[in-house]
Amino acid sequence: MQGDITELKAGYAELKEGQARMQGDITELKAGYAELKEGQARMQGDITELKAGYAELKEGQARMQVDITELKAGYAELKEGQARMQGDITELKAGYAELKEGQTRMQGDITELKAGYAELKEGQTRMQGDITELKAGYAELKEGQTRMQGDIAELKEGQTRMQGDITDLNRRQVRMQGTLARLDGADYERKAARRASRLTRRHLGMTDPRVIYAVTVPDQNHIPNILDQAVDANRISEEQSDYMENADIILVDNDNSRYAVAEASITLDAEDVRRAHIRAAILAAASAVPVAAVVIGAYPLDACRQAAAEYNVTVITLPE
Repeated sequence: MQGDITELKAGYAELKEGQARMQGDITELKAGYAELKEGQARMQGDITELKAGYAELKEGQARMQVDITELKAGYAELKEGQARMQGDITELKAGYAELKEGQTRMQGDITELKAGYAELKEGQTRMQGDITELKAGYAELKEGQTRMQGDIAELKEGQTRMQGDITDLNRRQVRMQGTLARLDGADYERKAARRASRLTRRHLGMTDPRVIYAVTVPDQNHIPNILDQAVDANRISEEQSDYMENADIILVDNDNSRYAVAEASITLDAEDVRRAHIRAAILAAASAVPVAAVVIGAYPLDACRQAAAEYNVTVITLPE
């Protein structure tokens, strides 16, 4: 046992010594770890700086690439500008040669201008003489113009008198045309009145119509008596009676059972139809018997035929 104890003590001492060494190693390890931690921190800072520097390098490289591209473009422009300058120099040389040639021509032109100036001076002297002659001629023209102004005034006065005469002749011509138209209308109205009986018998189916009121028929009391009695009986007005007095032709059948009122005109229009319609209605109200409305003419217009269809008026064509 004593030997074992001795061995144990010796082993314990070794253990203590090993523990001490281990403690020292641990201390060294802790110190090394601290150094490693510190170195790692420095390395981390270096890496961060390297990354920032790398980013700057990349950015600088991109700017350099742009600068290189711009330099290449500028170089191309310089080359192109150099080529243009070479062309301009060539043109300038040609222009210089032309200027020299033009200068020579101008020298010749100046010589010619001097000769022309001498001619102009001579011509000016001649023109001065011509101007003197023109002034004398102008004075004569002014005198002649004054005489012409007097003649023109006389002509205008005569023209004014002629215009008055022409206006007077035109008025007389218009009156003559109106007179001729009225004469033609009156002649045609007489012709229509002479043939009215035959025409109304054919177109209206009247038995034996006779004209009792027209330009060709002497004054009779038949129609005036009917109108006066109708006015007294208040069947028509005084104005309507007066309107009937301007009727062109009035016919009555042989038994007084039917009348016809006709408007006669060479050219028939819608107004002739309207008058015939109104006068037939007035006579119908005054006489209390049927009255046909008729228009007689050589040239019925379209407006006449349209109005006749609307008012139920008979259109009879009678050549001039």
